[in-house]
Amino acid sequence: MKLHEEAARCLLCQDAPCTKVCGKGDPARAVRAIRFDNAAFASKWLDGCTEEDLARAEEACIHYDFPIRLREIAKALPEPAPSPAAGLPSLAIDFCGIRCEHPFFLASSAVCTNYEMVARAFEAGWAGVFYKTICMQEIREVSPRFDAVGKPFSGFRNME
Repeated sequence: MKLHEEAARCLLCQDAPCTKVCGKGDPARAVRAIRFDNAAFASKWLDGCTEEDLARAEEACIHYDFPIRLREIAKALPEPAPSPAAGLPSLAIDFCGIRCEHPFFLASSAVCTNYEMVARAFEAGWAGVFYKTICMQEIREVSPRFDAVGKPFSGFRNME
């Protein structure tokens, strides 16, 4: 089994049934970590899960073909990456029911306009990204970027 290919099969359920029944870990988050090239940290989301926990999670998987092979994924994961902040106090927070390793998020802005920019932000250690709008269409800004406010002043209109 190829780790990334198996993770790519995941439907990325919003309210993942595999995590609900697992009990000790978060298999959905582990699979997401692998899908988004963070396999080194994926094992921390399965820490403490037994073979039985993962078997229950596989049974709960709603994949249309056959369940994501969580037990095989767990065996194929690399050793957990050492925490760079070992011994320091945790900055972990719960934000709207989502557990975050720290409270530092990118604001909705030009620094997170595409996948590559967001991927680099996560590599740099940001916990998340806020978006005001997400769509699959190309956005064309029709309003002018500069506007006269009064002589001799000028100002910027919505830079996003």
